[in-house]
Amino acid sequence: MRLPTQLAQSIDFIRNIGNFAASVVTAGAGGSRQDIVCLRLYILGEHIHNARSVREALLGFFPAENLPTSTWIEVSALASKDFLIEIEAVAVLE
Repeated sequence: MRLPTQLAQSIDFIRNIGNFAASVVTAGAGGSRQDIVCLRLYILGEHIHNARSVREALLGFFPAENLPTSTWIEVSALASKDFLIEIEAVAVLE
C-alpha cells in the first residue's frame, strides 16, 4: 500500500527530527524527543486540510501523553517545489 505523499513526507521529516534529537541533542546535552516542546508545521496550500496524515505521523513518533504543542500554518510555497510540509521543532533542555 502506497502512503499518501503528505503522510510519507510527514513520517520522513518526523523521523529526521528524531534522528537529530537522538544524535545531536542527546550526545551534546542528554536530551531526547521528550524534550521537544513546540512544533511549527508549515503546510503547503490545500494540504493543510489533510490533517489526519500529519497527526498520525506525530502520534507515531511522540508519546501520546507528551505531545508537544503545535501550530499549523498554511503557506503558498516552501523551499522546494517537491515539499508539502516543513516542520520546525523547539526543544528545552534543563
